[in-house]
Amino acid sequence: MSKESIKREMQQDRETLLSLLVAEVQKFKDEFNMRTGQSLDSIPGLEKPPQSTNVTETVSAIIWSRQLSLKVQNNLKLSKGLFSDLGGMKRLEADSSDLCE
Repeated sequence: MSKESIKREMQQDRETLLSLLVAEVQKFKDEFNMRTGQSLDSIPGLEKPPQSTNVTETVSAIIWSRQLSLKVQNNLKLSKGLFSDLGGMKRLEADSSDLCE
């Protein structure tokens, strides 16, 4: 069995997984907007970025945003190897780039 035949057999599962990754990036984006005050919606308990111990609120917010950015970038890097041939990959790249900016 060739790799191409495996790709064809797994096409639906790969597309489903890619759509879940796109939804996760959108969830991260919504949470970032809510926690940083860029959204009109608010979630109780999520008014601001999480506070780390022994650092100021500003440093804590920077740490939180960098961790979020790294998580999104790592997911994108892994996804490029697995889903580069799927159409939804462009949306994942665009959404991830938008969030990291």
